[in-house]
Amino acid sequence: MKKIFTVIFCCIIVMSFVMTASAAADVMFTDTGAWKGGVKIQDGVVTLDTFLSATYPEEGMYNQMLSFKLKTDVSDASKWSGFAIRQTTSGDVPVWAEAGSCYIVVFKKDIIELQKFYKGAQIFFKTDKNTVFTDSTKFYDIEFGAINEGDSVRLILKVDGKEIYNYLDTTDVVKEAGTFALYGYTNPISIQAAPVTTQPVTSPATGDAGVLIFVLTLSASAVAGLIAKKKLK
Repeated sequence: MKKIFTVIFCCIIVMSFVMTASAAADVMFTDTGAWKGGVKIQDGVVTLDTFLSATYPEEGMYNQMLSFKLKTDVSDASKWSGFAIRQTTSGDVPVWAEAGSCYIVVFKKDIIELQKFYKGAQIFFKTDKNTVFTDSTKFYDIEFGAINEGDSVRLILKVDGKEIYNYLDTTDVVKEAGTFALYGYTNPISIQAAPVTTQPVTSPATGDAGVLIFVLTLSASAVAGLIAKKKLK
């Protein structure tokens, strides 16, 4: 019976971690006080106008796959907007102006770029043709995360469920939590909550990479097995 309570307790810890992370991300879409920069929030939609940047603390969202909906103008190939995570600077000053670091995704009419700024230096990881983000009036489902893997960081980007990038950064990585940033440079950008806001990929108890659903399923199976054995006795 002690083993059963131990397994149940572990399940509760994991599920509590999920709910805490999800709640932390949801607050971003209503908390005007925590944003630094010129965002406007109305009916759960965070909007940043052209030639502006803004940041929000990453606390509770670190080392997660973040999910949200995003809309921006992609009608002009010469203009861009984007968002960043693990940004070491905050406020309405862009990361490159303060020799900061971050991982950033840039949306343009014809391409989607995965970049990093490291101490102010711009590094291009991937530049692919934009075939998924084409309608300037639509909110698209975005999943993006920077996940620690030993001394490296894996960057994953999905748009409407389609994986765009899965890239492992191994040099001058940005490992620490910072801020989530929006960039409305030459194009306004809007985000709103998605049904699932974060997907933890790391066990909070051990730090080992793993799939949360597998952990919960395994734990539930273990509980059922232990109960069955107890009854047989």
